[in-house]
Amino acid sequence: MESLNPPPSVESGPPDEPPPRVWVVSELYYPEHTSTGYFLTGIAEALAERAPVGVICAQPTYARRGERAPMRERRAGVRIERSATTTFDKNSLPLRAVNALTIAIALGWRTARRVRAGDVVFVVTNPPLLPYCVAVAARARGARMVLIVHDVYPDALVVAGLLSAKSRFRRAGERLAAWLYSRAERVVVLGRDMGRLVEQRLPASASRPIVIPNWGDIDQIRPSPRHDNALLRELGIDSKFVVQVMGNIGRTHAIEGVLDAAELLADNSDVHFLIVSAGARAGWLRAQIAERKLGNVSWLPPCPPDALNLYLNACDVAAVPLRAGMTGVSMPSRLYNIFASGRPTLAIAEPETELAMTVTEHDVGWVVPPNDATAIAAAIRAAAAEPAAVATMGRRARELAVSSFSRERAGAAYRMLCGQLSADACGR
Repeated sequence: MESLNPPPSVESGPPDEPPPRVWVVSELYYPEHTSTGYFLTGIAEALAERAPVGVICAQPTYARRGERAPMRERRAGVRIERSATTTFDKNSLPLRAVNALTIAIALGWRTARRVRAGDVVFVVTNPPLLPYCVAVAARARGARMVLIVHDVYPDALVVAGLLSAKSRFRRAGERLAAWLYSRAERVVVLGRDMGRLVEQRLPASASRPIVIPNWGDIDQIRPSPRHDNALLRELGIDSKFVVQVMGNIGRTHAIEGVLDAAELLADNSDVHFLIVSAGARAGWLRAQIAERKLGNVSWLPPCPPDALNLYLNACDVAAVPLRAGMTGVSMPSRLYNIFASGRPTLAIAEPETELAMTVTEHDVGWVVPPNDATAIAAAIRAAAAEPAAVATMGRRARELAVSSFSRERAGAAYRMLCGQLSADACGR
């Protein structure tokens, strides 16, 4: 077990500083830039523009695992309090479960000690035990809870193959989820499909879920010409039509269809696949590339944060693969940085997903069924044959990121929601 000895504390502010009335509770927070950490940091900092905000979080457990952040610090107007928890390797399911348990207990206990009657508490659904502990703490203290749904449980566990669809544990999980949703003052979801799924489990008297999408970093991520891309030159694929899959490859991502499509396109020397990934299936993925002798597929580990723009621009089309059954369960937020980079998207997903609907409605890419290698290969062939259409879709994607999926837009939505709940806590 890793040491739980905390690093030295950093004072969070002057003694006469007003206490937080808005709280954000999340396993991941700055300096973690991985998905949930990035978005919850942005939400907290947006709320801090109107009200005193405190964050209750854990030490880094993902990309920054092993780094020890101060137990208390103040950043961008937010008071951060970190709890000591286990920080085992998240790619091991048993160790990840231990992390989830210690995080839920530690953060729930700190929430119970910190919040007061009338406070507003935002909590995210990951890890799945955390919001239950926070719901109990908020209710005991007379605070209002806002649940931010990043993944719908137990459905995500079923799609990942970790829970049988017909098991009594799934039915119990659905009842627990319904209880959790009913305890929230508001439920925020990332897409329309997720809203429909969550609404099925809400009591008739409850408020309908609110859709607030995540966002892309439109300031740091900008389109750049592929012929100037140093990564493509380094890999020797700057003259090819490049299809990229970038981001965590976990148990809910249908990467098999991408590899099968690469096999079908092996005789097309103009097409190359670039996979930049980590995650639970990264080892399996690398073994498959070697075993199948896929010379038209390159794999790279996750890029450094300061090279994100370079990597996102190292392609002609970006693919986002989801397993069948993911409708309403989750929304891959990597989509928004793809838009910001001005690249069209190959959505490998069911048509009812928010991912597929967004791509279709705005004409910024193609939608094909999960693991349909023939359809994936056909879409790639069509894209490679129409460079002008690809460029047009890329321009539309960038415009969409700026107009609809920016941090400023999401932050304004969260501030409005907070103000609706409590003028005293959130300010107006």
